[in-house]
Amino acid sequence: MTSPHSTSSRTRLVAVITLLAVAACGGSKSDDVEDVPPPPKPKPVAKPAPKITMTPKILFGQFMMALAQNDRVGIEKASMLDPKTLDLLMTEERAQIVSKGGAMLLQFNMKKEDVSETKAAMSALFRNTSGLDVMELELEMELKSAPDNWQVVGVKDRWFGASGRPAETMTVRLGEDRSAALRKETTSFAQIAEMEPAPVDWMPTTPESTRATIREKLKIVYDRSNPKLGADAMYAIAAFGKDAIPGLLNELVAVDFRSGDGVKIGFDIDRILNLVTGIEMGYDVTEQGRGLPPAQARQRAVRRWFGWWAANKDKPLIR
Repeated sequence: MTSPHSTSSRTRLVAVITLLAVAACGGSKSDDVEDVPPPPKPKPVAKPAPKITMTPKILFGQFMMALAQNDRVGIEKASMLDPKTLDLLMTEERAQIVSKGGAMLLQFNMKKEDVSETKAAMSALFRNTSGLDVMELELEMELKSAPDNWQVVGVKDRWFGASGRPAETMTVRLGEDRSAALRKETTSFAQIAEMEPAPVDWMPTTPESTRATIREKLKIVYDRSNPKLGADAMYAIAAFGKDAIPGLLNELVAVDFRSGDGVKIGFDIDRILNLVTGIEMGYDVTEQGRGLPPAQARQRAVRRWFGWWAANKDKPLIR
């Protein structure tokens, strides 16, 4: 006789075996029982992009990017400039300078940053691939409504000799008379007595550390593998002012202006001397218009540097 307890145990055992078999087969206990799908996962809620607070510096960068792309619509959105000013600003030449010849390498050196609560003026220097300053561009900005509706309301520019235009001493508002900004050359190179290049002595007051720094910076200038570092080195040498001139002149004593390397060295030294003195001696033969063979024209420019130094080494340097 089977006890109820044994029957119940056998029933539970059969049920467990049945469930295990069903699970192993990947099915359900009964064909007429449907699987309940899991509830759908909630869709991720897109977070709003953080709002960028406009500042004069951000506006300056966006304006320069639009200028590099010659994007007139972008310039109009960021400014309150009249059509005439826009025409003077939006030129292919300027876009090429700002974009590094169309390479979209937006690189510039900030020169001026004057910012108040409601007005700002910022300017930047743009250099060519040789690392020489070509153009300075200055933006005048105003806060038109709080908290961050900054707009460009005026543009000034300044051209340097490396641009192929007459060198200027200050920025000028687009469309205004530029005559007051033109560099006034105190000396015409045609009137300077020439002298045969020969080693010159350092100024007695120039410390040896300064002389060593100038020599090291010249190595960077001559390297040419990094134009930006070379340009920075030029400006670092020029910052020594009159103390740098003897060391620069000595670099020109043995230069062969008939060779490519000699021409480049001469050009580098001539540019640094120009940065120090503000004087042009005519080394760039394209500016002379005298019909001389290039090598002879450059030799004469170097002779003028030596003649000028002989006449001015004991005088204060006036730019």
